[in-house]
Amino acid sequence: MDFKSEFDNYLTLESLTIDKNNNRCIYVINIDNNIKLKIGRGHESNITLNDITVSRVHFILTIEIKIYI
Repeated sequence: MDFKSEFDNYLTLESLTIDKNNNRCIYVINIDNNIKLKIGRGHESNITLNDITVSRVHFILTIEIKIYI
């Protein structure tokens, strides 16, 4: 997926939960370099989600910076 942000060096992720408190988390990630993020509920994850339905490593997000001239 190609992604263009208002702030070129940052990616924002928003966690939407369906619970009685309507808790939301916003993650701001600096993407100056190519980066690989592990997202899940395990301790080895870069972004930890406290949800029993989420795997320890639910997914890996790989960001590759491409410069077009």
